Amino acid sequence: MSDILSIQTPYVDGDTVTSTNLNDLVKKATFTSAVVDGATTQLSSGAIIVRDGGITTNKLVDGSVTELKLSTATQAKLLQGLEIEASGEAIIGGTKAGNTRGTFALDIQNKQSSALASVVASGDSAVALGYQNTASGNNSTSVGSSNRAVSTNSSAFGTSNEGSGTNSSALGYNNTANGLNSSALGHNNTANAENASAIGSNILVEGTGSHAFGYNVATSSANSAEFGLWSSNTVRKSGLKLTFNGGVALTCENTSSAPSDQATAGAEGSAELGRSMFTIQRNGDAFTLYFNDAGTIKSLSLGSVS
Repeated sequence: MSDILSIQTPYVDGDTVTSTNLNDLVKKATFTSAVVDGATTQLSSGAIIVRDGGITTNKLVDGSVTELKLSTATQAKLLQGLEIEASGEAIIGGTKAGNTRGTFALDIQNKQSSALASVVASGDSAVALGYQNTASGNNSTSVGSSNRAVSTNSSAFGTSNEGSGTNSSALGYNNTANGLNSSALGHNNTANAENASAIGSNILVEGTGSHAFGYNVATSSANSAEFGLWSSNTVRKSGLKLTFNGGVALTCENTSSAPSDQATAGAEGSAELGRSMFTIQRNGDAFTLYFNDAGTIKSLSLGSVS
């Protein structure tokens, strides 16, 4: 084993040992390189010190480094980029410009400006996350980009959605839920009435307690529901309409041609009938029921209306 001490004036045979030279021997001795490993420790002017980068995380006990042990500058560096802070009783992150946030609100957004001062979580217990979202209603939530939740308990998720009715929800792209307890989900849907739902694409619901699903469907009657495919909000192509008094109404294709077989479930197009399915068509005033029996189209004449 290598010597760990370097003696300045070592004893030789015949030397006299005194308290003075013995003390000097100890006090003036210095460590040799044998006492350090060069990786975690090193010598500095005869003293053993920790080498830069010599302490790794596995040498630290969990919880041994606390906030109080970090300098203010180090703490700032750890938080740099997050920019999350408490403001009153609200939590704000990202850009902090704009109006005062609501009590217990959470607002973490990017690229706020003085021109958009109201585009914040200004409602009490409101949440705004993303880019230019407004949550001005109490308990409202606005998440994504350019959404507005402006009434109590309203929510808007996605892009350019608005929940303006109390307890309303708008989800997707460019949906609007204006009515009390209303919902609009999908693309470009509007639920203007109380307890209304608009789900799909380009749906318009204006009847209280009514619901519409599909494409371009519009309903203004109260307490009704429709699933359909319309060519516009005023022209029905295919649809199933339900009314609160128990009424069920269906559209009926007017054609002189029987449907053809489609063996692949879900692939049925115009003038095709899926297997084990039936449809009713009209040719003028004459009505016929068609059924696809394992690839064979069978028919039943229902007679003519007058």
